[in-house]
Amino acid sequence: MAKKIAIKNPKSKPEPESAEDWVTSREGMKRLTIDVPLSLHARLKIASVQHGQTMGDLVRDCLSKYLEDMGN
Repeated sequence: MAKKIAIKNPKSKPEPESAEDWVTSREGMKRLTIDVPLSLHARLKIASVQHGQTMGDLVRDCLSKYLEDMGN
């Protein structure tokens, strides 16, 4: 006697709206390690808590804004 098993269809992820959205949504990450003074690290940690962001998110935002201001 064979046992029947029901297979559920997995929920499919919504497809991005355009090719550009698809490419940007799949952007990978690259690790960047830097040394900072203890005082700067403490200020960054406090700011991340105050703004409800991770330290990494804050640094990425700052770097992105800086590079935009520099024309890159």
